[in-house]
Amino acid sequence: AGTGLLRSAMVALRDSQHLEESDLRLMYLTAGIATSLWDFDSWETIARRTVELARDVGALSVLPQALAEWAECTVAAGDFPAAAMLFAEADVIGDATGQPGEHSRTVLDALSCEYEEALARIDLVERSDLKGVYLYDYARALVHNAVGRYEAAMELAQRACDRHPLGARGRALIEFVEAAVRCGEDERAKSALEPLVDRTQLGGTDWA
Repeated sequence: AGTGLLRSAMVALRDSQHLEESDLRLMYLTAGIATSLWDFDSWETIARRTVELARDVGALSVLPQALAEWAECTVAAGDFPAAAMLFAEADVIGDATGQPGEHSRTVLDALSCEYEEALARIDLVERSDLKGVYLYDYARALVHNAVGRYEAAMELAQRACDRHPLGARGRALIEFVEAAVRCGEDERAKSALEPLVDRTQLGGTDWA
């Protein structure tokens, strides 16, 4: 019911000609709206403008998070070398300012590393992250689906869905549907596909 209002708010900030330092936190939240609406073009624009604004005003406390957001967008676009460079810059600034944020690169590791290395990297970062975010199980599901270990992928994707705050679990549902179909679990796949279709229909974009 709130999709239209969310989209209007996102577009208003995305296209604003006069952004100020006080808008930085709003920009970060607005990037989340763009991804929830499966609006890749808006996500990329917002992520890029957030980094530009943080640099312009010298907001070093915000810049690592902004760079990581842009890097995640670049991962989704499939440009892994560019994403790695953005993450590296975020790490340097984060280390210098005492705010490391390594968990953001987990999906890049899942998509770009070999099986054993990817899992080892995911495990290493998870041990240092006290938040217990769903991202790690989602990343493991990606890795297991990629090598054909579908039963493990299905259970990991299910756990990622269960752990995600507010039930916002679109990407994990994608991995669950694929794994369930490969395992012959058609009913479980259908039950996961229904909420996935509901979520993607809201966006109406090519990415969705």
